[in-house]
Amino acid sequence: MAVTGFKALSFDAFHEGELATKIAAGRGTLAANALGGLRSLAFRLSDGSEGAAWTYRPIDGGVVLERGEASADTLIAIDQESWEGLVHDYESAPGLLYGSRVRCLRGDALQFVLWEPALRALYQGRPIYDPSKPLLERDGTALDPTRAFSANDAVDEMRHFLRSTGYLVVRAVFAADEVATFAREAAELRAEAVKGDRLSWWSKRADGEEILCRVT
Repeated sequence: MAVTGFKALSFDAFHEGELATKIAAGRGTLAANALGGLRSLAFRLSDGSEGAAWTYRPIDGGVVLERGEASADTLIAIDQESWEGLVHDYESAPGLLYGSRVRCLRGDALQFVLWEPALRALYQGRPIYDPSKPLLERDGTALDPTRAFSANDAVDEMRHFLRSTGYLVVRAVFAADEVATFAREAAELRAEAVKGDRLSWWSKRADGEEILCRVT
């Protein structure tokens, strides 16, 4: 199943063609700042889709792609739909792991999580965040990280803010009755949640009582 809104991807063709081209054009260098201490990571399709596996290997100043999985330090089994979601930034490494939608067949699953900034640089061309560099508006002035937008603000300004900071606050998007509906439906999901159902997250208070903290 393809990710809605995007063209379907071929696992092999993407790695051989599109991604290899992007790496050669500079995305490998873009990802390099997130690769310190990381070891090689491989993806294997787990649902019988075409293609076997591909390994991402850090090298000095970038990444190389290798067909196969034999030499990978960490091997992740992932289905076609989840892999496409990861490529298109619809899915995240922690989300896929917590939802049991991927399996770590070898190595350390945490390596998959630690690879995510580098994967974002490779897949979307997203620069690695450098706290020493200031956040800037399109005109070069300092960006206010506390800024909130309205639905009528310029899309280009909101897009730039989102790409610069990684978040975006848009006020008054929903009417009061819509918010009330959300609240009712959230309460229903809360009432239905059961620990261990894989649809909810639970935590413990300081006194040891288990409480629901998220419904997915």
